[in-house]
Amino acid sequence: MQSLSGFWDMVHQFVSNNGFYVLAGAGCVMYLSTLKKKGQSILLISAVILLAVFFNPFSFNILIKMTDEVKTYYRLFWIFPVIPMTAYFFYQAVSCIKRKYMQLLIVIVICTGILVINISKEDLRWPENIWQIPGTTVEVADNLAVLMEAQGEAEVMVLADMEVLSTIRQYNAHIKIPKIPYVLEENRDDESVLGLMSMLMYNRDDISAEAVKDIINENKIDYIVISINNNLSLSYMHRLHWQIVATTSAYHILQYQEPVFSTAPLSAAGLETEKVEVVIPVY
Repeated sequence: MQSLSGFWDMVHQFVSNNGFYVLAGAGCVMYLSTLKKKGQSILLISAVILLAVFFNPFSFNILIKMTDEVKTYYRLFWIFPVIPMTAYFFYQAVSCIKRKYMQLLIVIVICTGILVINISKEDLRWPENIWQIPGTTVEVADNLAVLMEAQGEAEVMVLADMEVLSTIRQYNAHIKIPKIPYVLEENRDDESVLGLMSMLMYNRDDISAEAVKDIINENKIDYIVISINNNLSLSYMHRLHWQIVATTSAYHILQYQEPVFSTAPLSAAGLETEKVEVVIPVY
C-alpha cells in the first residue's frame, strides 16, 4: 500500500503542470510527423517501454530507493522528454512563420503567456528556507563569506557547536566542517575534534594547549565559532592566539593570529622613554 500511495503521489506531481505537458505532447506529435514509419515505430516502442518501466507501482518501489524521494523520481520525466519536446514544439511553430519580426513577436507572446498562465502569486514570493537554517547560523555564514572574500579564500574549515555545523553547509557549500566521529556521550572529552568542540560548547578549558593545537592542525581548521556566552573558552583560545575577527548576535568568530615579538627598544615602536637618574647616597 505504501508503494501504491507513493506511486500515485508521483503521478499527481507529474501531471500538475498541465500546460508544459500539453506542449510537450504537441512537440511529440510534430516530431513524429517528420519521421518515416520505421522511425515512428521505434520512437513509440521506446516511449511505451519507458512508461512501462517508470509508470507502474511495481518498479516504483524499486527505483524510488535510487532517487531517495518522489520529487526526484518524477523530475526524471521533466528533464526527458518534456523539456526537449516543448522546445521542439516552439521551434517548429515559430518556423512556420516567414517574417522575422512576426517570429519575434510570437516568441514574446508565447513566453509571456506561459508565464502568466503557470506562475501564480505563490510562485512570486521569496524562496522558502527549506533547510530551516537558524538565523544565528546564517549570520555566521555571512560573516565568514565576507572574511573569505577579503582574504581571497575559496573555502575554509570551520569548527563550531552542533547547531551551526549541522546546517551551515546547506547555506554555503564553501564552508567546510571537520569530520566528527561518532562516539559515546561519556567519551566526548577525549582529545579529539569532538572533544574540542565539546569544550567550546560547554564553556570549559580542560584540554591541554598542545592537544588543542594538534587537533586544529590535523583538521586544518581556519575559523573557530564560539558562543558569546562562553567566556571561559573564549579566554582560553585568546591565550592560544585565536583572536575575534567578527561577532554576530550569538557568536564570536575567531581566527589564529601569529604572535608578534620584537626585540627593538620601545622608542622604535613610537613610545617615549624617559631617563631616570638614580642617586645613591653615600654615608
